[in-house]
Amino acid sequence: MNARITRNVGFTLIELLVVIAIIAILAALLFPIFARARGKARETSCVSNLKQLGIAIKVYAQDYDETLPLGVLAEVNTPWPRTWDMQIQPYLKNANVIMCPDDIDSVPVDVPGLGKQMYRSYSMTDNLSGKPLAQASDTSSSVLLFETFSMGKDAGSWFWGIYSTGYKLGKISFTVERPVVAEYPEFPHNEMGNYLFLDTHVRSLKGPNPKFPGYNRDNNDIALCGTNDPLP
Repeated sequence: MNARITRNVGFTLIELLVVIAIIAILAALLFPIFARARGKARETSCVSNLKQLGIAIKVYAQDYDETLPLGVLAEVNTPWPRTWDMQIQPYLKNANVIMCPDDIDSVPVDVPGLGKQMYRSYSMTDNLSGKPLAQASDTSSSVLLFETFSMGKDAGSWFWGIYSTGYKLGKISFTVERPVVAEYPEFPHNEMGNYLFLDTHVRSLKGPNPKFPGYNRDNNDIALCGTNDPLP
């Protein structure tokens, strides 16, 4: 009678450990790639947001004697100031374009006329707020919107108005303490920040202090876009 030889086809402990080690190595190699891909997708979404906002602002200007919306339009007996994003809301297909998916600093708040749990990831430059388009001779060099963060949960409408505009296009360093107002832009995309220019093109620039030809600069060589600062 022939004896039947049986073989255990299961994994040994050593084989299982080798497989687990290989999977862990592959995961460690692939995770940064997937993370970069997700980050790039969020950055692309932000660029799309800014382009849509730029088009809506230009269409708004066509309907208002070629004049850009004011950063903040104060109205009597109105609890919320009508910021630029609220003014162009009728020209937007979706108000969610004011929110960058990489913005982790802004505080959601219910905004009348825009929606519930909204936050704004972009500020308008003060030197283009409410200005006629004719005053900007170089639209491809004039920054209209840049990435910031907004507060509002505790202070409500007051902070929503404060953070609607900004007057500097760079900042001293990433470790500088955040100011009360939207003084500095943010660079949430792997230390890159998106800037919308008046001709509606968007540029992704490395922070903390991108160069903007034609702008006045402060003592720290930061480009200024305050109310009285000239356009390029």
